[in-house]
Amino acid sequence: MLDRSTALGAEGAAADAAEWEARAVVLEQQRQAAALERRRRRADAARARELAHRQEARLAELRTSAVADASVSNVRDTLRARMAAELARRTSHCYTLGSLLQALGVTPSGWPFPTQAAVASAYRAAALRFHPDRASAGLSPQQQLYHEEIFKLIARTKQERGIS
Repeated sequence: MLDRSTALGAEGAAADAAEWEARAVVLEQQRQAAALERRRRRADAARARELAHRQEARLAELRTSAVADASVSNVRDTLRARMAAELARRTSHCYTLGSLLQALGVTPSGWPFPTQAAVASAYRAAALRFHPDRASAGLSPQQQLYHEEIFKLIARTKQERGIS
């Protein structure tokens, strides 16, 4: 049997060579496309692994901070209860807003018989002095809690007993 290229002649050989060359070009394009797809899949997988790693790290960080926040909250609640009890003990003899302010170190003018205007003025001074947002600069957390508790006590006493 004769070789195909010899049977077809020179034209057939040129056509076969062109066909093989076209096939080689197509195969090269397919090889490049497959290599590009492999690189894309590897990059996607690496991104997914990195994202999973970051999510795990963030979750661990959140768990750690939640535990720390819970312990700080417990300490803060304990300290707040202790301070409230101490303030209640210190101010148990105070029956008016004026006597409470006197016990807390903000003496209304004309003490021991202040006018309502003097008590109102002393109340405003105490509210400014012990307000948590205004008094927190440069204070320790314990002192901030103490100021918060005093502020609550003053506000509650004013609401319950009025200015007298």
